[in-house]
Amino acid sequence: MHGAKIRVCSGNFVTARPVGIYKGVDLCHTGEVRRVDSEAIRQQLSINNIVLLSHLGYSPTGEIFNLAVEDVATQVAVSLGADKLILFGEDGGFVTVITRCALKFWPILQSAWLVSIWLNMTPLTRLLLSFHAT
Repeated sequence: MHGAKIRVCSGNFVTARPVGIYKGVDLCHTGEVRRVDSEAIRQQLSINNIVLLSHLGYSPTGEIFNLAVEDVATQVAVSLGADKLILFGEDGGFVTVITRCALKFWPILQSAWLVSIWLNMTPLTRLLLSFHAT
């Protein structure tokens, strides 16, 4: 690795929004992906930078929200038009609560399907699933 010029960049590529209040329970700093700045990510990738994304998302007003890692990864993959999304975890793959199937490789269309299911869940269900995943 001597002499290797590997550049890693990070930034506020993911804009978030609060989940809000569900049945009288304030979910505080739990959020969901509002928008992905795919053009900025593409610019960094075009100059051979590695883009480092966090599970933290920022609102336009500067608030910080905790986002589901799977949601961030899938939303970014969809916005970039990726062919495949590969998730690594402690279980040797991504285990969905929906189907209880252990999967190591998700084609991008299946990932988009998972995000659509995730977005149609109630905020409390998402919060409980997020806690279950950690």
